[in-house]
Amino acid sequence: MTGSETFISTDAIEHSQRDEYWREVTRPFCDTTLDSTDDAATLEGTMRIRHLGGMTLGSTSFNAQRYKRDKATIARSGLDHYLVHVLVAGSIHGDFDGRDVVAAPGGICIIDLARPYECKVDAGERVATTIPRAGIDKLLGARDIHGFVLQAGNPMTSLLAHYLCGFHSVSGQLSASEHVADQDALGTL
Repeated sequence: MTGSETFISTDAIEHSQRDEYWREVTRPFCDTTLDSTDDAATLEGTMRIRHLGGMTLGSTSFNAQRYKRDKATIARSGLDHYLVHVLVAGSIHGDFDGRDVVAAPGGICIIDLARPYECKVDAGERVATTIPRAGIDKLLGARDIHGFVLQAGNPMTSLLAHYLCGFHSVSGQLSASEHVADQDALGTL
């Protein structure tokens, strides 16, 4: 394996500490709160993350939550990446810096981590990839892709979703040169 893997889960955390734990885990990306009226509910989630050069691949499952990324979070995080979410299960509804976003299972949502957003997510699962801004901006130019959704059912969306899920599933077995080739192929797609 050429990249390190990190496993994070609220399952091993004392019930009374789960909210603060999950907020801290997700804080580089956003401020997270529970989207539930059940007083006994807590934030729940599990992540598997691999770091590969400038990219990060992850799979995440979680309960219904709300996310907010504001200017203070952006400045604190220092993340100069796009976050690409493949929605395996659950949906996203939100305001991505003035763009009304709805993404359904099977779709792909692109988030510019240098810009604010607020959204609500159903309990679900994502395969996520962070991609350095420079590579994508070089390929796409000055396009605004913050909150852009590739809709489920579109053949190119399906191809890209399968590619990202496949890349994630085998990334721990690839050599360094294979990772470079995979990242180049991803950029092309």
